[in-house]
Amino acid sequence: MKIDLELILKIAQLFTPILIFIFGILFLKSIESTKKHIERQSHFYKKWADEFFNTCDDFMKCTERVLALLTFVSHNPDINETCPHYGKEYNDLFTRLLELELRIRRVVPFAPKFGNAVANNASEIFTKLSELFEQKKGNVDPIVNLIFEFNKAAKLAHGEMLANKK
Repeated sequence: MKIDLELILKIAQLFTPILIFIFGILFLKSIESTKKHIERQSHFYKKWADEFFNTCDDFMKCTERVLALLTFVSHNPDINETCPHYGKEYNDLFTRLLELELRIRRVVPFAPKFGNAVANNASEIFTKLSELFEQKKGNVDPIVNLIFEFNKAAKLAHGEMLANKK
């Protein structure tokens, strides 16, 4: 049996582009599937990171308002008689702080390296604010230092959440 080398070469030239085209399409489909999977996962982590950022921001705003109220009330001893709504606002803010602290604890598992520091600082801020309210006097500097630590840890945890590709 004699094999015609020219015929085989012509057949190979004819089918090579077709095979490359088929393998190319299969390869592109595989890449697109992987890309969609990564996008879905990335979208999930971005949503959680955004939720975390907003919660930390709300926690800080609430903390600032509580500190401002406590400072104002400490300088105006008869404030409860003249402005009773401050007591209600204070109670509402503390309820909100507790809610935000719990929300932070719910989200920090997505930042295993830095998340616990955020949750611990939030808890400590809440505790220090409670103590300050109970004593009706005190130094706010330890709370301000905790706020700095909270913000540093929150920044690192947020970055960790955005970089997470599990």
